[in-house]
Amino acid sequence: MKEGIVCKKSLSELRVLVVDDNADNAELLQLYVRKSVKSADTAESAQDALSKISEAARNGKYDLVLCDITLDNGKNGLDVEKEAKEVSPGTAFVFTTGYKAEDFSKRFLGCKYPARVLVKPIKKDQLLEFLGTIFDAQDS
Repeated sequence: MKEGIVCKKSLSELRVLVVDDNADNAELLQLYVRKSVKSADTAESAQDALSKISEAARNGKYDLVLCDITLDNGKNGLDVEKEAKEVSPGTAFVFTTGYKAEDFSKRFLGCKYPARVLVKPIKKDQLLEFLGTIFDAQDS
């Protein structure tokens, strides 16, 4: 299991939110996971993501947020995670980035390059394999 992520659901049971301020990237990642999970929604901004996470927290919550690390209006994926944890503490976060490990560490001071980051470009098989390794009960 990847560091920092605990989920005892199979992929087919997951409610996923894909967050990327590039609509094409968000739609592509949603397309990649749509057939493997219970539901997959998209958000194109930090504010949109936080609104959807808050709403979902009242109606069964997202199990996983697949979030771009660099977003709009001065907020990044780590900010979204911090705020989301206040209303949906059990939601797991996996980040996507175009940064290489050393650039990521420089940009996000004090934040080590965690095991829960996928570097773009992301291929469908890579994403599904990665997600399959972070959940305890995998589908056959």
